[in-house]
Amino acid sequence: MVINNITIKKLEKNDINKILQIEKSQNVNILKETVILDDMSNSNNTLYFGAIYNDIIVGYIAITYVIDTIDILSIVTMKNYENVGVATLLLEYIFNFAKKNNVNKIFLEVRTSNTKAINLYEKNNFKLISKRKNYYTDTKEDALIYLKEIKKI
Repeated sequence: MVINNITIKKLEKNDINKILQIEKSQNVNILKETVILDDMSNSNNTLYFGAIYNDIIVGYIAITYVIDTIDILSIVTMKNYENVGVATLLLEYIFNFAKKNNVNKIFLEVRTSNTKAINLYEKNNFKLISKRKNYYTDTKEDALIYLKEIKKI
């Protein structure tokens, strides 16, 4: 099932609790509240976008954007909105953002155990370029580094 009528909007400080609720629904804690608040208050190149369905933020993506490169920091959908295209829509939004802003490359890292995310990234033409051994301090798990090259419009 794919849901229609999802819109993407830039998230603001008043959306922080919703971002944290999305992470809690997936039992993850990727970004701390203080980091998100600092990003939204002081950074012109860290952006948060939310997928909105029926006035509810059902997923978000966080990126850093510097000159011609984007790093995806986090992409999470609410547990009850998995596998309906939310993450794909968020990625597509970032791909279009990249093209409009002359970004050449999009990078991300993912735990080797996160097969759902790996499948999503590979389906969207990210290529595995590197592995960082024992990258995640909580589990000593490796990180896979992916790259998507963006073609000019």
